[in-house]
Amino acid sequence: MEQSLVTQLSARVARLESNNRRDRTIALSVIAFLIVTAQAPSPSTPVVVSDGTGASATLTAQGLVVRDKSDRRRLVVGLDSSSRPSLDLLDVSGGVRQTAYLASDDSPVIRQYDAAGKGRTEISLTGTAQSPQIYLNDSNGTARQLLSLTADNYPLLQQFDSNKKTRVELSLYEASQAPQLSLLDANGKKRVAVFEGVGTAIGEVDVFGSNGISRGAFVGNDTGGFVVMKDASQAVRVALGLFTDGTFGFELRNAGGSTFWSTPKQ
Repeated sequence: MEQSLVTQLSARVARLESNNRRDRTIALSVIAFLIVTAQAPSPSTPVVVSDGTGASATLTAQGLVVRDKSDRRRLVVGLDSSSRPSLDLLDVSGGVRQTAYLASDDSPVIRQYDAAGKGRTEISLTGTAQSPQIYLNDSNGTARQLLSLTADNYPLLQQFDSNKKTRVELSLYEASQAPQLSLLDANGKKRVAVFEGVGTAIGEVDVFGSNGISRGAFVGNDTGGFVVMKDASQAVRVALGLFTDGTFGFELRNAGGSTFWSTPKQ
């Protein structure tokens, strides 16, 4: 009986010592946490790191600013008012020379600026297909050339005048992959087209009126060339060169398309 009581008392003492060790561990952990928290800066307090040259980096809740040894901002990383991330590189005058950010639709954009602050280059992904495009701008910040892929992954090169009108287009036909070059007037109307015929692989040059309607064409293949001139109703009035029967000749036609004069075909 006495031995049983001794055994029970020993077990209780062991449990109490174990509980005391656990309580001491928890208490020390809490004290350590309070000390670290007391020494750590407040979230609203900027963290500044600098080196011996005077260059520094400042971290706040809004972002990171890196300054050179002359205390000029050279790099800014942060979130804008709409919580979109951005990165700016600045020159010694404080002007932004390159920026990278996400647009309102979360598409990535990179822009480069000249010393006057005019945007000269823009690289981005656009549309639901996220097609790439590169804009080249003049010294006024006006787009003058665009290199892009269409939503269907076909290449397109466009050149613009100072009034932002497209004047040159170089592209591939979507179905045949045949190339075409278009020259447009100041009103955006196609006036000259150089292309490979769809399904024929024959080179052709077409000229158009100010209304965009074809008025003449020059076609060439391995056996010869052919020139046609059309009136406003698209009727061929002049035909010169290699005809479909394999002979060369020259024809003048009336408005109904009938030949009223021709040279002997050879």
